[in-house]
Amino acid sequence: MTRVPPIASRVSGGRPGLAAPSSPVTELYLVARVGTECFAFPVAQVEEVVDAPSVSWVPGAPDGLLGQMRHRDRTVRAYAASWAFGVRQAMDAGTRSGTALILRAGELRVAVVVDDAEDLQMVPPETVRAVPIGADPEGILRGVCVAVGRGRDLVSLVLVDALVSRATAGTALACGGAR
Repeated sequence: MTRVPPIASRVSGGRPGLAAPSSPVTELYLVARVGTECFAFPVAQVEEVVDAPSVSWVPGAPDGLLGQMRHRDRTVRAYAASWAFGVRQAMDAGTRSGTALILRAGELRVAVVVDDAEDLQMVPPETVRAVPIGADPEGILRGVCVAVGRGRDLVSLVLVDALVSRATAGTALACGGAR
C-alpha cells in the first residue's frame, strides 16, 4: 500500500459551469487515469492509495458500487470511477486490477477504483478553468487545468466532498457503512 501524505491547505470548490474561485493557495493533487481521461484529487482528502484492491461483492449493490473492501479496520464502499465520472475505464474495475483511492470527506470514507494513480501535481489557482457547460451534470468537478508534462491534456479537478456525498446518498449498506 502506498500512503499519500496529507497537506494542510484546501481550496473550496466552485459550481460546475462557473469560473473556479480565486485563491492564493497552490494545492497539491494526486492525478489518476480513468480510461483516456485524467482526474485530480486534492491530496488533503486522499487517505491512501491501494494497488490491486481486494473488493468483495455485495448482493443487490446499486449502480457503480463494485462492493466493499477493508481499510484500516473499517468497511469502505468501493465505487467504479467509470460510474463516478461517466467515462469508460481501460480495465474492468473490481477484478483486483486498478488502483483504489481511499477518499475522505469529514468522517466518511469511500474508495474509487481508477485505472492508475499516476502523479502528484501542484495546481496554482490561476491555472484552473471552468468546467465546460454540460460536462459535469453531477456537480463533482471543481474545474479543469492543463496537466504538467502531458502536452496539452486537460485534467479534471474533483470535488471530493461532492463525490463522497453522491456515493453515500441513499440508504447505507446492511453489511457495513462507509464510516
